Amino acid sequence: MLKGAFQRTLRRAKSSFMPRKIALSLLPMALLVAGFLYYVHNFPRCFDIGLWDETVYMHIGRQPGLIAFSNYESMPLYSLFYRTISLLVRDPMHLYMIGSILILFAAYLLGAVSVLLLSRNPILMVILTALPVLSGVYVVEPRVSFAAIALLAL
Repeated sequence: MLKGAFQRTLRRAKSSFMPRKIALSLLPMALLVAGFLYYVHNFPRCFDIGLWDETVYMHIGRQPGLIAFSNYESMPLYSLFYRTISLLVRDPMHLYMIGSILILFAAYLLGAVSVLLLSRNPILMVILTALPVLSGVYVVEPRVSFAAIALLAL
């Protein structure tokens, strides 16, 4: 009887430990999200709108009609991303800014989640996801590479 009571107490202790463990592993991710949001809080003044590849993909995405998925050089998935965003955001300047922030955030967050799921180490997640922010990787254009990172992280 004493053995059964001890086992029940042990089970209760383990069950109460799991939510605490999950919360402690989500805390670094919340800090990273807050840091990333601080990083992009002044986004329109940090980045210029370059009339290069990014705006071409956005233009293809905003045009009515079908997107040519047979032409891989026009980045049809990325143009589809811009088409999806353009359903909510009509102004091209705001579309460029919001689309850029969303794709950078998706690459950042999905990369962090992937590191956490593969390593199960929140400290390693913080270190590996803080490196790109501190090194300034997220100012690279065009941002198609970040869309690829987000897709690979899925």
